[in-house]
Amino acid sequence: MKFLYKSLIILIFLALLSYGIPYYIENKENIKEPKQIEEISKKILYKGQKLEAKTEEAQNYYYRGRKQVIYQKNKLFLFRDYSYSNYLFQKSFEIALKETLNFKEKQKKEKEEFLKKLEEAKFINSQIMEIFDKIPLGSYNYKRFLISSASLKEAENLYNLKIFDKAKKKLENAYVENENLYIKIKESLKNFYSPEKLREWKNLYNEALILSNELNVIVVIKDERILKVLRNGKIFKTYSVEFGKNPLEKKTKSGDFATPEGRYKIVEKKGFNKTKYYLALLLNYPNEEDKRRFEEAKKKGLIPKNARIGGLIEIHGDGGQGIDWTEGCVALQNEDMKELFNLTSKGTPVYIIGSKGNNNVLSNLDDKKIWKNSKKS
Repeated sequence: MKFLYKSLIILIFLALLSYGIPYYIENKENIKEPKQIEEISKKILYKGQKLEAKTEEAQNYYYRGRKQVIYQKNKLFLFRDYSYSNYLFQKSFEIALKETLNFKEKQKKEKEEFLKKLEEAKFINSQIMEIFDKIPLGSYNYKRFLISSASLKEAENLYNLKIFDKAKKKLENAYVENENLYIKIKESLKNFYSPEKLREWKNLYNEALILSNELNVIVVIKDERILKVLRNGKIFKTYSVEFGKNPLEKKTKSGDFATPEGRYKIVEKKGFNKTKYYLALLLNYPNEEDKRRFEEAKKKGLIPKNARIGGLIEIHGDGGQGIDWTEGCVALQNEDMKELFNLTSKGTPVYIIGSKGNNNVLSNLDDKKIWKNSKKS
């Protein structure tokens, strides 16, 4: 029995000498566990995943490589072969590296595009700001502008904090909001500066100049945000003013927040104890022309049948707020209002016009071609 046992050991030993050792010598590189390539593959895979690159295929190769390592470890060390594991890890590394580099290149291009679009948006934003400085476009439009400006600033801050996806969405929202606002503003200005209106306003202003040779005349000019006192055919005083929240529109009904346009007169002077707005000059809105237009608009269905024409349009104090805030009245700073109050009397003519026709903001917008230029790039 001992002889058989010894003989078996000798045969195993001879087999190892004959087959195992030559196999080991021939495949000794593949018998070593592929720790280095596995570690490199793991690192690049982790980097790609952190960047959110497409690493699913590389991950699959990596896990298959790990399974092969475990499988080979269960064999006698002389018969282990890690060549397939090496191949799988190598493949994982190559794919993960390729996807990571592609992602970085894509991200680089996206960042370049983001910065380019950010500069475009800032430029457009500044152009819209210039329009607001020149024309009273109303508090609603100004609020929209402030919101889009804040979104633009937030997009820039998110980019600086390297929160790129959120920055991109925020910039897109701000860009679209600015574009929509710009289109709305441009349409409003085209309607506002129609040739018919400009002719009408010019005639009213010339009429006011002639009338001022007899008495003081007030002229309110919407697009310049000013009130002028005319005397002897010349400008005697000029004051800054604020309007209703919808200043470019011509008042048609109660609650439209628009300041009326046309010929009016002061029908009542309200002192300190008769108004909540420091001092006030009540106008005869609605006059006969306003009533005629109101009824005509109702018949044409331009305003609701249950609409009311409104009233209590005044030139009053408490202005200087920096925005158009009234419900249709004309507001001055209190110091200016006090001076104007003393220059007027009951019956003083008041002309409210949209423009004298010397504001070139609309032609400037056409010349700059803001959106056309920005979309080319």
